[in-house]
Amino acid sequence: DTGAVVITGEALKKENAKPIIEFFAKDSGKFICASAGPNHEALLAAYGCGAVDLSKSESSTVLNVDIGGGTSKLSLIRDGIVTQTAAIEIGARLIAFDDSGVITRIEGPGQRIMGQLGHTIALGQQFTDAEKEEFANLMAELLFEAINGVPHSPLAQGLLLTEPITSAQNLEGIDSIVFSGGVSEYVYQR
Repeated sequence: DTGAVVITGEALKKENAKPIIEFFAKDSGKFICASAGPNHEALLAAYGCGAVDLSKSESSTVLNVDIGGGTSKLSLIRDGIVTQTAAIEIGARLIAFDDSGVITRIEGPGQRIMGQLGHTIALGQQFTDAEKEEFANLMAELLFEAINGVPHSPLAQGLLLTEPITSAQNLEGIDSIVFSGGVSEYVYQR
């Protein structure tokens, strides 16, 4: 409907990403096809969720935390202007499993995080509730390192896709935090 196709995040890494873009590009008079890197994704999220408008209308500094399936994007917005962006490979679908808890997909960052926890995982294996909780807790810690602008652990540094946000370390000067992306539904409990 919009005439645009933008492929982002984990979708860019899939083997069918290029054929999908090429399929739509054949109708170049009708479609604009693009792949958005992590900094551009962060910018799109900040505008799309209203964080830029909030910062502008309140003359404030807002940190937008967009948590997706494979990555989390951060945007620092001062008086309606995005001044810095960052991205880290933390997301809700790094390990996918079915209703019975059997692992159906594992992304590379998911393997690395589980390895840090001392677990080996494989497709078809049961992903226990205890492992899910450990995994989620470590992802939260790693995301908070990125949010604080001081990713000090080797794992957090290795999962960064961009340079970290450096001008608001430890949330100094941040007036509001806005969460967006699919995981924001859990943050806001709706």
